Amino acid sequence: FGMDISPVLQKIGNHIGEYIFSQLKHNDLDTFTKNISQYWLKNNLGELSFKIDNNIEITCLDCFESKDSPIIGKPSCSLEKGMLEKLFNMYFNFDLNIDEIMCYSMGDGKCVYQLQP
Repeated sequence: FGMDISPVLQKIGNHIGEYIFSQLKHNDLDTFTKNISQYWLKNNLGELSFKIDNNIEITCLDCFESKDSPIIGKPSCSLEKGMLEKLFNMYFNFDLNIDEIMCYSMGDGKCVYQLQP
């Protein structure tokens, strides 16, 4: 359609993540991720689950951004990506790389993000 607004949406998501961090933060990572999951559910953003090992993998079912989107062959959840990116960057106090590797708009049945240093 012309201009790609995904970087702008990701930046807006970063600002939202920064704003809500104080409501969700906790010293324990499990509690922090549970707080994020509860926030997502409470605000109808989707159902999150976390797999944490050397990297962090976040799965979102019923994603508010893309569950009703047409299949366009690429990820479309820039706002959510920005929110999650900022929440974890603030938690760990350093920048992590985040990639959306699965998305409803790619024909997948869920959205999956990977965070790594």
